[in-house]
Order: sequence, then structure tokens, then C-alpha cells
Amino acid sequence: MHQAVLGLQQLEDRRLLTTFHELFSDDFESGSLSSSNWAYRDASVDWDRGTAGPDMKLRSCLLPNCAQTLGTYAAELDGRREELRSKTINLSEYVSASLSYYVQAGGNEDLPETNDDLLVQYRSTSGSWVNLDSHDVTEFELKFPSFDQDGFKKNYVSLPSGAFHSNFAFRFNAYASDTNWSGRTAYDDWYIDVVSLTGTINSPPSISLWGSRSSVYDNETPYFRYTPSDVDNNLTSVSAVVVHDGVEVASSTSTAAKTSIYPSKDNGLGWYTITVIGTDAKGATSTPATRSYQLKDDDVTAPLIS
Repeated sequence: MHQAVLGLQQLEDRRLLTTFHELFSDDFESGSLSSSNWAYRDASVDWDRGTAGPDMKLRSCLLPNCAQTLGTYAAELDGRREELRSKTINLSEYVSASLSYYVQAGGNEDLPETNDDLLVQYRSTSGSWVNLDSHDVTEFELKFPSFDQDGFKKNYVSLPSGAFHSNFAFRFNAYASDTNWSGRTAYDDWYIDVVSLTGTINSPPSISLWGSRSSVYDNETPYFRYTPSDVDNNLTSVSAVVVHDGVEVASSTSTAAKTSIYPSKDNGLGWYTITVIGTDAKGATSTPATRSYQLKDDDVTAPLIS
């Protein structure tokens, strides 16, 4: 008779990686608004009349290259040009994203009044525009007492859950109270520069699976044990199925760590195989994790009869 030895053997220990993408970038140094970036261009590109440019050093850079500068040009919104809208960006496979940009009110041109807000918005699944953030002149006046001698403010906005769909876009939308009745007076200036949208794409779940060694005797207690993982924390379901001789004999849908399954030995001798698959909120599935053991009779010799 053999001793019961249950070895814990890790089948899958997959390294979890996030996939980071730059989805949009424009520093306006081309001197124009590119149609490959901007779908609606009711704005202009001007030499950087924000008082700290050109070549203003960025002090709190959150972009990949933190030594870059604002450069010579920035986008300008005023009483005559009031909206700058991005191209459509498919965010349906992303789990997080953030929009960053530099903004300045007035610069060396006309200073907006307190009711001349700059709205930063995103397009929802219904096509409506939802506020991400807003700016008014008071936030600049408080930070920059000598307004005409100071520079841009860096802003960073994390996108909400409603932004992750295939028809996403963002826009800068300015209101100008000084615009005359014909819409031709260019007052209440806002400057936008170094616009960047970055995101993390969804990663599928993974399954760690272990259990009894490959040969088990019927005087032991064979088992399987699994732990699902999801780097994005959006695991929704698990399917674990044990098959013996082509017939399902045990199963579990638990998403808990170290879930154990003990197939009944009453199903008979032979091979028992488990397959475990995890699914996340985006519909992505893990690579199927499988493991098998063979249940054998512990009576390896015939009984003696006297």
C-alpha cells in the first residue's frame, strides 16, 4: 500500500502586465490644426502669446518626456473661434485613460471675464457632451497675482467609466461674453497646448491551477485548486469543469482565491481533467488552465487465499 503524498504543483504563474498607449498627442508646433487630430477646428494656432512662451520650461511635466517645452505655438480659442474637437477615438477596449493639457487665460491678449468659462468635455455613448473639467479666470488670478507675466497651468483629468466606448471624443469649448453681435470680435482668449490622451488597454484574466500529483491512489483524497487573477480588477466570472471519461463529474463558478474541488472517487478509476477559464467585464477570457490526475487502485497485488 502506498503512502498518500499530495504535492502542490503550480501549473500557471503568468506575469501580469498592463498595456499603456498614447492615443492622442498634439503640441501644435506644426503651426496648424491637423485634420488627423481634430475633427472640428473652430480655433486657430498662433505663436505662443502666453507670456511665458515660446520655449517655456514645463515644471511639473506628467508626459513621457519631461524635458520637453511648450515651444512656439499654441491653440487659441476666443470670441470668434470657440471650439476645438478631437477626432473619434475607440476606447471600448480600455479600462483607464487620462487627458492632460496646458491652459492659460488671456495671455498677452484679452483676459476673459469671470463668466467666460473654458469647458473640457467628452462625448458620451448617447452623443451628448459631458463636462470633464472647467476653467475660469479666477483660478489663474489667484495663482498668478501679476497675471500678464506668468505662464500656463498644467491640468490632468482621469476619464470616467462613461467615456470607454467606441465613439469617444473630447473637446475644448469656450464661452466669450465680449463677442459682438456679428460674432467677428476676437476677445476673451484662452490658450491650449501640449494635449495628450493616454490609456491602459484591458488585459484578460489569468488562472493559477494546482492540485494532486499526476498519479493518485483511491485511498487518498485527490483535489484541484485554482486562483483567478485580473490586473484590471474587473473579473466577472469563472468556469471550472472536471471531466472523467468524457462526462462532467464536478464543477465550480467561484471567483475566490484558492477555490478547491474534490471530485468523488465513486466516479471510478481513470483520468480526471479540470479546465478553468476566467472572463472579465470586457468579455476577455483567460487562456484555459488545465490539469489532470489518474486515479488508481491502491491494491496493486491480488489478495492471498489460504
